[in-house]
Amino acid sequence: MYSLTAITVLLSLASQSLGAPTPKEITARKPALSGSGPTRSGDGSVAAGWPATSDWLTFDTLWTANVDTINAACTGAIQNSAAETADIKTGILSAASAYGVDSRYILATIMQESHGCVRVGTTAGGNANPGLMQDHDGDYNCIGVAAGACSATQISGMINDGTGGTLYKASGGNGLEQEIAKAATLGGTTAAQDVYIAARLYNSGDYSYAAGDDLSNPPDATPTYCQDIANRLIGYVF
Repeated sequence: MYSLTAITVLLSLASQSLGAPTPKEITARKPALSGSGPTRSGDGSVAAGWPATSDWLTFDTLWTANVDTINAACTGAIQNSAAETADIKTGILSAASAYGVDSRYILATIMQESHGCVRVGTTAGGNANPGLMQDHDGDYNCIGVAAGACSATQISGMINDGTGGTLYKASGGNGLEQEIAKAATLGGTTAAQDVYIAARLYNSGDYSYAAGDDLSNPPDATPTYCQDIANRLIGYVF
């Protein structure tokens, strides 16, 4: 027979166990890292000091870390409504499933290109770069749209164009899906390295990288772009 004291201890332990956070819950509470993170150079390999996919945080953790930034991202414009921000999350997960691209990489690209402002303007180099992912001459944006009126269709369109590309039109170009595939032919040997090389191609053009190049030394565009993507994937918010 158990003593009354033993029973009390067992009940207390059971209660603590049932109420204890799971490892996933603990991870989800991990605070965002401040600053833009470590400086990186080289070819995007683990040997060169770049994070493996096992170092990346979960999508939910990254989303939670970035959502406040997303909600305040529209400098000088109408901020996202709660529904618009929720539609970004839905659009990311849908595009990840449709195009086979890691949802975390899509989110990191959105944070790099627009910080999640659905009303972000269009930039132009050799072609127009509109929308959340500043994609290649896509057809979707919410520039000047009234508060709360950027539709789920427009938001998902921006994300689909950036992820799956805009090759459906004559003036279109690659998205993350195509750049990842190309990265595997340019020296990428792991999923993580493919993403970092793809980030270089997405930022500075399809012919801006050769196998073994230093990702921090592109012919043009943003030298820290690949580094920024890598650091966002491990929890830095900036």
